Amino acid sequence: MSKLADLLNRAHASADGDERLRLLDEGLAQALAWNETGYIALFAKLAGQTCEQLGSFARAIDYFALIPRHVGNDAWTHLSLGKLHLALGEREQALACFKTCREVALRKKGQKQAIKFLEQELRRNHLTLADLG
Repeated sequence: MSKLADLLNRAHASADGDERLRLLDEGLAQALAWNETGYIALFAKLAGQTCEQLGSFARAIDYFALIPRHVGNDAWTHLSLGKLHLALGEREQALACFKTCREVALRKKGQKQAIKFLEQELRRNHLTLADLG
């Protein structure tokens, strides 16, 4: 088993959020050093989700923002970023992320399902697609 896979397994098995995050940070650093884009996306996503669960929304944004920079745009990442910005009360940043989510979902094969979730998130926050500009 590779070191990255081992770190993923250990992080997944950890019931302690701080320990899970430490393991994910270690894996992310290694994936970045080795330029393992699949692992970069996976570790960043899991670390972002862990931070979100711990209520550390700004830190979660930092992790999710690594994905477009190192792996490329995907609608789901921008949807997550938008939700996190809304949780912090950053409406304009959230709308920009939601707009990118929609644009990517319409353009990239296999990502159109994200639009359904985007529309649900907008409704939940009393927003519409027209708010995206």
